[in-house]
Amino acid sequence: METVTYSKTLPVDMGTQRLGNVNLFMRAIGLDVELLVYVMKAVELRLFPISS
Repeated sequence: METVTYSKTLPVDMGTQRLGNVNLFMRAIGLDVELLVYVMKAVELRLFPISS
């Protein structure tokens, strides 16, 4: 998740490449960065509460 957050601070082309690399890896293990970003945003907006 740190990589996704970090990629938002990079210039657009570098951030896109970084997310592409992460997404390639995550798809290989059955996950998707776009879904992860969506869930992170939902948690940030408190639409999807996570208890600790």
